[in-house]
Amino acid sequence: MKLVVYLKIDCSFVDIPISDINLKRTYTECETWNNNVIARLNAHRRTSHRVHDARDQQRQPIRRHHLAQGNAMAREMEKIPAPPRS
Repeated sequence: MKLVVYLKIDCSFVDIPISDINLKRTYTECETWNNNVIARLNAHRRTSHRVHDARDQQRQPIRRHHLAQGNAMAREMEKIPAPPRS
């Protein structure tokens, strides 16, 4: 079994805009990162995938309500087909 990790500390795995308080702008780099990760996950066969999310105070989803963020993560995960069943 092989473990492949895609990690970008500054980016949540959500499909809503991320705000950077220091740069005072939308941090569009996260959308690009997430789209690249989704493309890689879809290109490689796997038996499972895991998603973890933790946030710092510098970059936050613009919609801070936990339900909006959870739904945004669920939409991103729907872009990754489920692994084949044995």
